[in-house]
Formats: sequence, structure tokens, C-alpha cells
Amino acid sequence: MASVEQASVAPVTSSSGPSVSPGPSSGQGGPGSVSSTAQYFARNVCSHLDKIKEHVASRDQAKVLEQIAVTSGQKMEEILSLLRRLEPSEAEKTIVVLESKCGRLESHLEVMTAQVEELMRERGTLMSRIEELEEENRHRKEFYQSVQDLLAESEPGFSL
Repeated sequence: MASVEQASVAPVTSSSGPSVSPGPSSGQGGPGSVSSTAQYFARNVCSHLDKIKEHVASRDQAKVLEQIAVTSGQKMEEILSLLRRLEPSEAEKTIVVLESKCGRLESHLEVMTAQVEELMRERGTLMSRIEELEEENRHRKEFYQSVQDLLAESEPGFSL
């Protein structure tokens, strides 16, 4: 029976790796259907991770998400292994809980991505303002130097 369970579970990766194909199901709600449900959940998580990676604002975030994806893939394998040992009803309840958590995490990540994008826009605005202030400061220094030169010409021995 263990070999039937193992044969019914295909490896799960994100779309950047091999595609996930559902394994043969026994059609009786036994281990095969749990594995199919788990595979569906795993594909869903990988799909969400791929969508999130598309919306990332910087390479650093992409690297962090890639690390999260690798960790998630490893955890997914652990979850699938544990789900194979559970009764079908327990596995389905666990999958529902995990899907709920995944949805919440995805919405949190979308909010954080929006915040990062807003911070990037603010950073651009601040960088422009810094450039303006540096230019203004340069003009003031030039003006000060011109005034000092004029005073030196008109009144030798007088300096600021």
C-alpha cells in the first residue's frame, strides 16, 4: 500500500520548475484523493508565490521571496508527507486551515508590496529634493564667494 501512495504523488514545484501533474487517483476518497487534494493545494500555493514574485519592487525582495519559495517548497514536501499519514477528513481540515493561512499571508504580502512601492516613490521624491537643496546650497556658496570677492576688491583688508 505504501508504494501505491508514493506513486500517486507527483513532485510539487513552482512554475519555474517542472510542472505539477496530478497523480492517478483511486477514485475512492482514500490516500489517492488526499494526495490529489494536497497536490491541488501545493499547486495553488506555488501559483500564489509566482504571482507575488511578479509584483516585487526590487531585486532584494525577489531574493527574499526566492528564499521563501525554497523554504516553502521544503515545508510543502514535509506537509505532503504528513498529510499522507492522516485520515482523509483530517487532511482536508488541515488543507482548509493551511489555505486560509496562505490567503492571509498573501494579502499581508500584497499590502507590504504596496507599502514598499510607496516608499520607493517617496524615496525618489526625497532624492529629488536633496538634489534641489544641494544645488541651492552650491548657488549660495557661489553668491557668498562673489560677495566676499567684491568686498575684498572695494575695501582691501575687509573680509567676512
